[in-house]
Amino acid sequence: MRPHLWPQSELSLSYVSKDVHCEDLSTEEFIPEYSSILPLTTISHKECQARVEHLTHLMYLASVYEWNVVRAFYATVLMEIQRGRLNWGDSFTSLEIRAMAG
Repeated sequence: MRPHLWPQSELSLSYVSKDVHCEDLSTEEFIPEYSSILPLTTISHKECQARVEHLTHLMYLASVYEWNVVRAFYATVLMEIQRGRLNWGDSFTSLEIRAMAG
C-alpha cells in the first residue's frame, strides 16, 4: 500500500479531538482541507497538478450529483491509488461511471 493524505488529515485544530472520516466531510470542509494538501512538499508537481484537475472535476460532479456520491467516488479513487492500481494523472473514468451510476 502506498500511503496518501486524505483531506481529513489536514483538518484544522478544531477537529483534533474528533474522529473525522472522509465520508463525514461536507463540501465546505472538503475543499479547503483537500486544497491544504496541494502545497505540501511531499507531493510532486505532477501529482499536485493532477490533484488540482481532479478537485476541479469533483466540484463539477458535485454540481450535478449528490455530494455523498461524489465523495464516495473520491474515496474510491484514493483507495485505488493507495493500492497501487492507479496513479495521479491516470483516467478515473471507469470508477466515475460506476460511482455515478449508483
